[in-house]
Amino acid sequence: MRRWSSAKSSGGFSSGSARVVNADQGNEELDGSELSPDELLEIVAIRVSDASQYSACTSAVFGINEKDLQVQNKIEKQAATTTNLGNDEVQEGPSRSKSDKAKVPPSFGATTTTTKKKDDLKLALTGGQQGSADASVVLRPGSPGLPQPTLQREQPRQLHPCPGAYMERPGGNVERADALRISLVRPEDHQAMDTIPQIVSVAADSIPQAVPVAAELAQDEEATAMKLKELEAKTIELAAKTEEIERLKRDLQNLQDKIHVAEVAPVTAVPAIRVNSRGRCDVTNEVEAFVLDPTQEALVVTTTRSSAPAITTTNSHQVTANKLRFASLGLIGRSQEEQTLAACLHRATQTKTRELVLISGNSGVGKTALAMTLQAKTCKEKGLFISGKFDFCLRDDPYTGVASACRDLCSDLSLIDEFCDEIVEELGSELTILVKILPELQTIARNRNLPNRENNSVAERSLGHRQGLDESKKQIAYAFRRFFRAVCSFFPCLVLSLDDIQWADTASLDLLESLVTDDKISNLVVVGCFRANEVDETHLVSKMIRDLQANGNTDESFQITQVSIGNLELPNVRQMLIELLSMKDSDEVAALAQVCHKKTHGNAFFLVQFVSHLHEKGLLEYSWRLLNWTWDVPAITAKTGSTSNVVDLLKNKMEDLSNDSMVRLLPILACMGSSVEESTLAVVWDACCKDQGDHDAPLTTLLATAVEEGFLEKRGQSTYQFVHDKVQEASFSLVDSEHMVKLKSTVGKVLAEFDETAFEVHLFVAVNLLNEGCVPTSLRERIQLASLNLQAAKKAVVSSAFVSASKYALAGIELLPACKWGDEHYQLTLELFCLASEVQGYLGHVKSMEYHCDEVKAHARCLSDTFRVQNVLQDSLLNRHLNEEALALGLNLLKKLGHNFPKGQWSIKAATVAGILRTKVSISPKFPERIESLPSMTDPMKIQIMHTLDKCCTAAYLLMHDIFALLIFKNIQLTLRYGLSQYSPPAFSFLACILVGGLNDFNNASMVVSCAEKMMAKSRNTASRTAFVSSCLVLPWVDPSQNCLKKLVNGYYDGLFTGDTDSSMWCINVYIGIGLQSGRNLALLEADCAIYIKQMQEFERVKIAKFTQMYAQVIANLTQQYEFSATEEAWPLVGLDEHLYNDDDIMVDLGKEFQNRLYAILGEHAGGAELSIARGDRFLKGAPGCYHHIPDAFHRGLSLFAMARETKKRKYKRHAQKQRALIGAWTKKGNPNTIHYKHLLDAENAALKGRVSQAKEFYRKAVATSSRAGFVHDAALACERFAEYLLHDLEDKESAALQMREAIRFYAEWGATRKVDMVRNKYPDLLRPN
Repeated sequence: MRRWSSAKSSGGFSSGSARVVNADQGNEELDGSELSPDELLEIVAIRVSDASQYSACTSAVFGINEKDLQVQNKIEKQAATTTNLGNDEVQEGPSRSKSDKAKVPPSFGATTTTTKKKDDLKLALTGGQQGSADASVVLRPGSPGLPQPTLQREQPRQLHPCPGAYMERPGGNVERADALRISLVRPEDHQAMDTIPQIVSVAADSIPQAVPVAAELAQDEEATAMKLKELEAKTIELAAKTEEIERLKRDLQNLQDKIHVAEVAPVTAVPAIRVNSRGRCDVTNEVEAFVLDPTQEALVVTTTRSSAPAITTTNSHQVTANKLRFASLGLIGRSQEEQTLAACLHRATQTKTRELVLISGNSGVGKTALAMTLQAKTCKEKGLFISGKFDFCLRDDPYTGVASACRDLCSDLSLIDEFCDEIVEELGSELTILVKILPELQTIARNRNLPNRENNSVAERSLGHRQGLDESKKQIAYAFRRFFRAVCSFFPCLVLSLDDIQWADTASLDLLESLVTDDKISNLVVVGCFRANEVDETHLVSKMIRDLQANGNTDESFQITQVSIGNLELPNVRQMLIELLSMKDSDEVAALAQVCHKKTHGNAFFLVQFVSHLHEKGLLEYSWRLLNWTWDVPAITAKTGSTSNVVDLLKNKMEDLSNDSMVRLLPILACMGSSVEESTLAVVWDACCKDQGDHDAPLTTLLATAVEEGFLEKRGQSTYQFVHDKVQEASFSLVDSEHMVKLKSTVGKVLAEFDETAFEVHLFVAVNLLNEGCVPTSLRERIQLASLNLQAAKKAVVSSAFVSASKYALAGIELLPACKWGDEHYQLTLELFCLASEVQGYLGHVKSMEYHCDEVKAHARCLSDTFRVQNVLQDSLLNRHLNEEALALGLNLLKKLGHNFPKGQWSIKAATVAGILRTKVSISPKFPERIESLPSMTDPMKIQIMHTLDKCCTAAYLLMHDIFALLIFKNIQLTLRYGLSQYSPPAFSFLACILVGGLNDFNNASMVVSCAEKMMAKSRNTASRTAFVSSCLVLPWVDPSQNCLKKLVNGYYDGLFTGDTDSSMWCINVYIGIGLQSGRNLALLEADCAIYIKQMQEFERVKIAKFTQMYAQVIANLTQQYEFSATEEAWPLVGLDEHLYNDDDIMVDLGKEFQNRLYAILGEHAGGAELSIARGDRFLKGAPGCYHHIPDAFHRGLSLFAMARETKKRKYKRHAQKQRALIGAWTKKGNPNTIHYKHLLDAENAALKGRVSQAKEFYRKAVATSSRAGFVHDAALACERFAEYLLHDLEDKESAALQMREAIRFYAEWGATRKVDMVRNKYPDLLRPN
């Protein structure tokens, strides 16, 4: 605890100096004789909440110590006791009792202790009740030893709260000090007022005499009475000095003009939030001290933040009464909206969900202020609050709002090793992707080992085809999602507040949507503010809201809350003025509120600017005489008629500064965006001043003035930003349109002259300014600007901002001369046209894409110059499902490159046979060594051929075209001859598929697929696709199916890493399918389906999602209680409409396979047998190598054998033996996944033929091999079939019961709850305990 004392001064208030005295140093005390008249004059009316605080504050501010106040108070008490003014006994407080009345000490000569003096002082100040907030003491004539005029006793004047005295807290909060008020009281009787100075002067002269008399009175009541009479006589003598009244009034007025009235809060501890070394938010204490600055006659608030020794700062703020403190105002009229936001934060924190809060309203209504109310609440929860803003001038720069919110976070937390390790572990090599957007992440990645990346981004290595651009966008979004996953796991809650999302780019809105819908992110609140008048139904924000609402109907893990706010109503404006001016409600305030509301329509930002304008113009001013704010409503109405909107008001305010440099600076700032670094601005400012031949004011002075005037605010060490978009708009309006065009050109040219590193940061701003500035007249300038547009377009593509890239590319083309395809500008023209065709194709602008492609094909000087547009056209055809046209286009290009393919059906088949023979010859035991020794393919022409072959393979596979095998053989041939490319691994996987499906050559297929996996280590770009092809078409035939699961998971993450989301989603689809085939727990598979189907829909992989939905429905039929019909026409996948899949032959065949599977597992063998006969071999021949053929043959054979045993019909026997032969052939070739299938079908065959011992042996082998290999569902099915054979054919109930219980155990372990219930209901007697 600190105490305050004052140095002695004869100069009174203006010359006194204050200092701090620690408690262990004691207090410096003054004798009553040292009390000056000017000091006593200051103490006229005091209102305090605690007498001890009054003692400290008055000592610091007015140079009056504790002892002086005790003497003054005793004089007052003596006068109140002895002077009879025609009324009853004097009451010194509003609620003082008789027992608390001041008692007269026996003698003035008595001595008292310091504690007794303090108690007497508190008693006098509080009216007998210590701590009373309303206690008042008034020094008035009539004290002992002073002349006593004839005066009418009055109560102290009731003062309005003194405005303007506020304390700034850390974080920008300003709190009003209510504890101490010091002001002047003027009684209505002017004689009393005029007499006060003389009274005080005489009282001061009498103090040396009063002190010994007081001691005597403490011992003797008679002596006390005598001294009181003497004081009364002196008081009466003062009344005779009326000739000095006028002079005293003038002196008093001069003194009043010097007085600063301040409201001072007691010394308190204020909670502050900081991030500790572990990244958590801690609450520290901040102690505030108050010191009077005699040189400035103002109260200085000194704030000391006390926490960790390394984080200690001191700030000083001057507090005066005649200033409008807008920062102290809370939100007016937004209580309901605040509660809504608080509820969202509470839900996200407590239930670990995700919340999207959308705040809409017109500009200036207070959207950002409402969002910022969550900051304190988030810190209270020890969470993290970050905010960003999308800039209209940077709307072509992707992720600006999200990046601005993350920059401070990265900078602040980069020193926390635990947080950095968490980020690196979560992101891995994706961290290098985000570094391009968040350079601050470099500090996190420093000194940490990261996985190497082959290239900087997918877009950089994939320019020339739409899939690469799409992959780039998803790659960046996925990296951001993983970043936020790590951050959210580190804090109890994370609030991401983004302002002006109506200016957000498509990539940013897609990112926000993915963050909100990501199940792996918890306790996240995203707050988006946007202008309702700029967002219609066709706006991207509206589309995002509709998509999220549709998704939210089925997903309860996130909620959307929309908050719409409008202008303030008249009562709200009135309440704001009452709080701002610290006045009571009155008719005058109501009249001012009426004018303000009518002028501003209740727009919060306009209202603040309007009131500030009134104060600056002297229409609203503080009166030191009245200690109150004054205004004239008619004058306000007359003098503010021209300010029709806030932009005009701000423009007038800027122009009224009479500072030409400021008027020139603000438009420059506006051109450079809503925020700018001081170093960058300095270069531009110097260049602009030099260009105009004027440099009359330093930049630092201008920036400080702009901050002081409320135009700018400073963030961090050197960043300045406009306080509101309307201020930026007003800054633009300072310059007419003609000069603004010239200014943009000037600023753009200055930025373009920066060095390469600095210019890269300001590339979009510079190119936008140059495009909007003066049109270049010379050819050299036009070509330079076209080159800058090409550079900006490439950067936009890398950042997945394809709309911006299209705009820059088209702008660059417009700048090209008529002879653009000439020798001098050919390369620039080719680059612009190729890039324009790529982004136009990605955006779906087919006609524009085809125009630019045709231009390139018409003017290209060589075939290689057309490669990029050929790829664009082929990708466009594939994405529009024009597979035949895509295949024809690719074959035509391959023909031009010297690679012809046969056209006739027989020619293709003959060439295919020849290719198979050549390939089998080339595959020798040394084939893997040969592959490992192959170099990388470097010839661009050969790489283009491989790329075209790869696209043609995709089209041919989708068409089931016979030329598919020839394309694969050509790819293998070129790889063996010219080296490995990124397209080689998928080709080798397809070759292994041909060996398995077409030739049943499992050994060589295993060797080839191993080579493909080794190639993946050299080229990760196609790793996901290779994993999908290998695991779906090859590995289930040569390896245990459980081994495929890990490879598929790796392929899934490889696809997300490289942006190949199509292959990534196929990998997870096959992962679920093989997991179902391998006996993985159904509950886990059901959870996987729910997660990944949603992700497939997010990536717009609708077809893959439909395939996966079929797995989910199979699982649902095995775990949930559906009514099931065994009729032939029934669709066993209950809840799934078969007609949805009729448009795809593969999906129809797959649906039939699932039907047969469920028929076999659920025991409806009649339906399964009939369906099996009806299907034939269409699926087996239509999709060679597909892993679905293995379980399909088994389940079909099981149902056929069951019906053959039951009906003895030959058709069932014939088809059953055919399926058994297939399984046997695959087992003989070495398929490890068909051994238990063969044993069970052999057991069914033996049971059909009546071979009991052989049947029992095969049943036991089927159970043993199934359970040993992990196929628990197949073990359950083998036990069930064995039990039914024992029960129905051999009538061995005991053994049958044992096997049936084993079947139930295996089914339960698998998670097939419905099947368990079906078995128990079917055999209640058999399963009943003995």
